[in-house]
Amino acid sequence: MDNLEKYLHEKRDEIDRTEAVPEEAMWEAISSKIETAPAVAKRVRLWQRLAIAASVAALAGWGILLLKPEPAKPVSIADISPKMAEEELQLQQLISQKEKEINWEELDKSLFQDIVKDLQAIDENSEQIKLDISSFPDNGRAVETLLRQYELKIRILENLKREIEKNKSYEELEKSI
Repeated sequence: MDNLEKYLHEKRDEIDRTEAVPEEAMWEAISSKIETAPAVAKRVRLWQRLAIAASVAALAGWGILLLKPEPAKPVSIADISPKMAEEELQLQQLISQKEKEINWEELDKSLFQDIVKDLQAIDENSEQIKLDISSFPDNGRAVETLLRQYELKIRILENLKREIEKNKSYEELEKSI
């Protein structure tokens, strides 16, 4: 401190001669700096908020992609029950055989319009059940439903064949009369 005291003592005359700064001018300079400072701070804060919002949006999108459930892998009936898979194969073969027995080209679809629509509805239902089997919690029941659809189709095909034969016999009877 000796050096500081010595310096102040030597420069005391110069320090005393320095004119006092008017207080109003000094406060105006300070207040003008204070008024402009918040505008700069708001710009920075707005930029920071936008950056934070963009980061949150990016993280949310990334999270959604990670949490998105994977598409269900198709489950075959053999995976559920080999016995049911064997029954399905037998029913499909029987359906194929019954469809071959019916001459679809010569079939008057206007006479059997309702039956044809029922067969199409069964096919659509069967396909939908096959697609949905993997998402059913009790997929064994879904397979049973599918097998019942096949059995229903077989009965309808048998009835259609009988009706076609009846129709042919009536036509032959009318021709002979």
